[in-house]
Amino acid sequence: MRSRRRWLMGALSLPLAGCSLGKVAPAPKELDLGLPPTTEPVSWQFKAIALPAFNQAKQLGFEDVIWRLGVDGPPNRYATYRWSAPPARLVRERLFEQLSLHGAVLTETINADMPQLRVTLMQFEQIYASDGASNEALVTLQAVLVRDGQVLGQFLGTERELARANSAPAGAVALRSATDRLIGRLMQWLSNKLN
Repeated sequence: MRSRRRWLMGALSLPLAGCSLGKVAPAPKELDLGLPPTTEPVSWQFKAIALPAFNQAKQLGFEDVIWRLGVDGPPNRYATYRWSAPPARLVRERLFEQLSLHGAVLTETINADMPQLRVTLMQFEQIYASDGASNEALVTLQAVLVRDGQVLGQFLGTERELARANSAPAGAVALRSATDRLIGRLMQWLSNKLN
């Protein structure tokens, strides 16, 4: 009798399991920064530079797509979108590509004379206006150029870009534009320090 009851419970659970399987939420859609921008002809060169993994604000170490209501609002995460990699890695890859046009880029310093660029991604988020009617991308980078234990210079920059729609994909496009402009500024600063 007990084995028959187990069989009956198992048989009833199969249709119920099937019903619950039909309600599984779809996997989040992945966002990235897209293709790198077309670049101007290379006008300056360096021999080699080290670009270690970025430091980042705590919430930027994950694939979450972060948005806020107002600059001072708490961070929120889109449930249906995520980045293809943590933002710090995406921005580092973007910078790595740009640096590679000017010289050899390594992940760590191999001699005392090689400069090292230490970068922290401080902000990478979509900020909605308090009424929710519009939003903008906000990206902030801090960089320190070091050679043989000595600081050669520090860079701190922020870029903003209005998004064309109130959505995560539109925010990603705006974040790409803001990131590329900020990397452009960082590269200009770096050219002055390494020449």
